[in-house]
Amino acid sequence: SALKDLSHAAIEQSILDNEALLASSSPNTTICGKLTGKMGDEMALFSSSTFSAPVWQPSSTFSKARNNDGTNATDITRVCKLRIKCPSSLLHRIWFVQHQLRSQWDTSSCQECVKKTSFVDRNHQPVNVFRFLSTPKPMISPREFVYAYKEIPYTGPGKGRLYAGSSIDLPSEHQADAVMAWLQGMLQIQEVNNSTCDVTYCIRVQPKGSLPKSVALLAASDLVLTLFSLRKRAEAMFVALKKKKKMKRKVAASKL
Repeated sequence: SALKDLSHAAIEQSILDNEALLASSSPNTTICGKLTGKMGDEMALFSSSTFSAPVWQPSSTFSKARNNDGTNATDITRVCKLRIKCPSSLLHRIWFVQHQLRSQWDTSSCQECVKKTSFVDRNHQPVNVFRFLSTPKPMISPREFVYAYKEIPYTGPGKGRLYAGSSIDLPSEHQADAVMAWLQGMLQIQEVNNSTCDVTYCIRVQPKGSLPKSVALLAASDLVLTLFSLRKRAEAMFVALKKKKKMKRKVAASKL
């Protein structure tokens, strides 16, 4: 169908544009900040991180090259990597299986996330289409996105999972005060052991609308806060699950 073809082309383009950023920087990227914090940010916003990695933004030439419409639209790319103490199966459940529940834990970025439809692609893999409404920021209108998202074959070292998504041209339930924007995204989970994973999040956004680039870049740090929120959610759930299993074992032992 047309939706399947549109989603396939958009996700393949997302992989082509962003997969290299999951592993390292490239000649087309520059370090954001002065590496004063563990996450490479000038204000040391992420200095409480237990896993050090830089946050990247595109250089001016890189940004122009990625604007296919020939405009000077603001184009923001951020990549963040964190170590999360939980199994990959739990991360898969939170990030992919229950992606529509994102507004419950990603409050800094997500006001609403609704699954619009699901289908199986030409490779017999499930694809989900979401409507995403961003959390309002001071003096910045909410941004609305409609995007297709799926799990793709993992190509990294060891065991892991890989996901990719992209905005698609699909009618939305456009909110009156929201601006229709555009995104691409990838998330990679690399298993360190059965209860620890390194997670890399790459997000590229064109916020659209009458938004000065300086203001857009100021708000861009919130893009990677999603990964910090994911860590908080996943680790809390993992602790709760371990306590529940421990209680079950105690109950079973008391019945012997």
